[in-house]
Amino acid sequence: MILLAALRDRFAGRVLSLAGASFLQALLSIALFPLATRILGAADFGVYALMMSVVTLATALADGGAGLALPAHYGPLEREQRGRLLATFFSVSGVLSVGLAIVLMLAWPWRGLLSPDLGDNLSFMIALLCALLIPLRAAGVVATTTFSVSGRGAAIAGQICAQALATFCGTLAGLFVLRLGVVSLFFGAVCGAFANVATAALLLGQEPWRRPARRWLAVALANAPTAAFAGLVDGVRAVAENALIGRSASLRAIGYYAHAKLYYSLALMGTNAVAHNMWAPSLGEARQPEPAFPQTGQIWSLVHMVVALAGIGTVVFGDLVISVLTNDTLTPAARFLPWLFIILLVHLSGRSALALLFAEGLGAEITRRRAAIALAALAALPLIVADFAGIGLDLGIPGVLLVLFAEALIYRLYLRYRSSAFGTLPFQDGWALAGVIAIAGFAGWREMLEPPLWALVLAFLGFVAVSLPLIVFRALGLKKRW
Repeated sequence: MILLAALRDRFAGRVLSLAGASFLQALLSIALFPLATRILGAADFGVYALMMSVVTLATALADGGAGLALPAHYGPLEREQRGRLLATFFSVSGVLSVGLAIVLMLAWPWRGLLSPDLGDNLSFMIALLCALLIPLRAAGVVATTTFSVSGRGAAIAGQICAQALATFCGTLAGLFVLRLGVVSLFFGAVCGAFANVATAALLLGQEPWRRPARRWLAVALANAPTAAFAGLVDGVRAVAENALIGRSASLRAIGYYAHAKLYYSLALMGTNAVAHNMWAPSLGEARQPEPAFPQTGQIWSLVHMVVALAGIGTVVFGDLVISVLTNDTLTPAARFLPWLFIILLVHLSGRSALALLFAEGLGAEITRRRAAIALAALAALPLIVADFAGIGLDLGIPGVLLVLFAEALIYRLYLRYRSSAFGTLPFQDGWALAGVIAIAGFAGWREMLEPPLWALVLAFLGFVAVSLPLIVFRALGLKKRW
């Protein structure tokens, strides 16, 4: 009993440390907007979002297979071999990321292909900062994966805090001291990425400072194509989303969409505090003779309830909050928030099936299937989001949200289908489904009937009065059981 209590308290501590770091990052990110929007407009944030999607694409391509190989190999190894494994993947990722940074610099003269407006809005300094970001972010991702598979949630929290503080201070320095304008956003991102890597290097210590091994180089070469394919599809999709929105509307529309995605990303970051720490226990439950995933189901149901409540809150208060935070510069972003929270709930479902498939050694197969689904979604984007010579629905941002929802739903249904080969899993996504229905109901009520704000607030408070006791009861139940 003492051991179980210690394990429970340790898990709770790791989750709380990551949640606290994510909260700090969210707080600082949001605190930037009242200051930044005094100088920058929606189009400036659109430029930042479009170029950062290119950086994200390059970072994903530079993974080198670490995201697939480290979970499979790191745990059982001796300390010396762990160090050589990390040295190999840091080296591979470093070579790939530097090469991609050079490609970005060489391709700079053709930046207008992303959006016709970019030629007038981008300086060479932005290109240089984006090139610096690629290797910094790639190294940070490999370090985060290492901390995740080794159960070092506090280390990930340290990375997040350092990055958040450095990004905040760097952006403010760029805006009000150096007066760099839109370049300040990129300058802050570089400061944050550097702080992330510096923190990771400090926490990893001497472990990765060893000679790379041919054995692990072969593993990297075996996994890199799958990781690169998945990263290419996801990254190109992100670039395509922004570019097509710009074609359908303007850079301002990209800014609105990017701002809405910021709140989605912050919510996702908060749930990652659970995901990073639940991955190992979920894999352990998956390896049981007849896996029922009691801990996985209980914890993720609680997460679904909290996310659903937050999603309904965006329907009621989203436009008011964004208007205050951004000096009314990015208020149109509020109408997209409820649908992004619906997509998040779908994304957070199917956790037991995912753990079972990875425990069965099907991680690479699942990654390929996910990439194939994303590729199909990417192919559908131009016809749904924009209009080419009269062909296409030209739905703009709603079209992007529709494709994202369909992609997430199809992937989760596939996980359910594929995991059925290993037995019948309990359905543990009831609260996610209820949350999707509740958020869509609130959003539809507001859009179609346009009720007064007091009616929305009363309905939301009623929903909170019903949901909050359930959330507290679930949380107390988890504390007693785990």
